[in-house]
Amino acid sequence: MVCAIEDAGFEIRDQLAWMYGSGFPKSLDVSKAIDAAAGAVREVVGERPVYGLGDGRSMGGHSEGATAKHCPIPATAAAAAWSGWGTALKPAQEPIVLARKPLIGTVAANVLAHGTGAINVDGCRVGDEDMSAQWDRSWNDNSGEMGQRYPQSGRVSGKTVPPGRWPANVIMDEVAAAMLDEQSGTSTSSDRVRKNGAFKSVAKGAETARESHGFADTGGASRFFYCAKASRSEREAGLDHLPIRSGGELTDREDGSDGLKSPRAGAAWKFAAGVGGGRRNHHPTVKPVELMRYLIRLITPPGGIVLDPFTGSGTTHVAAKLEGFDSVGCDLSPEYVEIANARVDAVRGEQPDDRSPLFHRWNAANGGGDRQ
Repeated sequence: MVCAIEDAGFEIRDQLAWMYGSGFPKSLDVSKAIDAAAGAVREVVGERPVYGLGDGRSMGGHSEGATAKHCPIPATAAAAAWSGWGTALKPAQEPIVLARKPLIGTVAANVLAHGTGAINVDGCRVGDEDMSAQWDRSWNDNSGEMGQRYPQSGRVSGKTVPPGRWPANVIMDEVAAAMLDEQSGTSTSSDRVRKNGAFKSVAKGAETARESHGFADTGGASRFFYCAKASRSEREAGLDHLPIRSGGELTDREDGSDGLKSPRAGAAWKFAAGVGGGRRNHHPTVKPVELMRYLIRLITPPGGIVLDPFTGSGTTHVAAKLEGFDSVGCDLSPEYVEIANARVDAVRGEQPDDRSPLFHRWNAANGGGDRQ
């Protein structure tokens, strides 16, 4: 994807990583494959606890504790030699490419001429700490720096300090965040005033020492990068009228079969009959609305239009609506278009102003002429 974007003429600026701890490896057990190829039957010698295989008893469709799974041993010497070997790592990050249309001239000239070419740093700062109290203090009267209060006049310069920290290229879900917080523990950023020493200027000589202030916030290290995965209620908002699909229907496997429960059956294995009762939104890679809102806010200028060439279940369009932007999208699957339309309809009432539709619905009956 990144190569295709670059080949199309875009300039690759950065890569963001949305990191999550709940991915599941789609790995082939090499030892079992060797025995299967030889027609050998493995002997079950006991059971072992397996975490994460659900039985539908929890909200997410997974049991709260461990379930038991048969523990067979290799049946052939060749299989025993390759016991413990697989073919895939556990997925734990979603790469997000940040690209820019090549500049015409300087960044300043491009922004003024075309309204694009920059990222919305202040609109995407991490955290919402109010810094105004820390900047509303007596300052040493130095060279008239923006944002300070002058003791002689009591006047405060026009610039205010934006809340939060500079946006990073790492974002985490709740599982990855908990892992990081467990390692980092609780940390506190001090708000004490620091004297940075005499500031030297070649032109003006020695100037009065300047003060700096901290963020005065507390929490784990993940507070800099946190974004939760999409919940079931978020995924299925507005879809009450759609049918529930089981894992068997989505993977052409028998509901309740061991093959369906295998992660190698695809993402739809989670929706197996009896595991959460199936899903209405059966798209395998639904992104969190909050994540897409953040990404849209990061690069979209006021009045901009969001383009999603791979609409899927419509999360990008839901996020664009909530951010106040129009959007255009397309998808090859009529089923996903129906899901996307319903999810967008569910948030139309949350936008106070009467905006134009997010994207045009495709109506196959009249060749796509129905634009709603």
